[in-house]
Amino acid sequence: MKTNSFLPNSCAETYIRKSCDHGYFETRWIEEIDAHGLFYARNSGDFADKQILLATHHNGYSCDTLAKRMVSGNVIKSLDQAKYIIDCGGTCKDLGSIQAIAEGNF
Repeated sequence: MKTNSFLPNSCAETYIRKSCDHGYFETRWIEEIDAHGLFYARNSGDFADKQILLATHHNGYSCDTLAKRMVSGNVIKSLDQAKYIIDCGGTCKDLGSIQAIAEGNF
């Protein structure tokens, strides 16, 4: 992982898979784009072939925070974090999808 900062852009906890009643979230480094990605799957076993890339950002903490907010079901904070990722140069699925997943309706 490349970084131009004295502070790390992730830690071991960032990469721990998080789960809730409606799915699983996993932050991983994507070497091809030099950024972290937040992946979602409805079932733990779906990460092999049915995962969805929800967001990308150079800072893994940003992706991990989005995952934690979605797991908690806090829609407003999830949408705020998604907007933050976009505003800071990352990418994110459309906000309607973020809301649906956070609500457990995806």
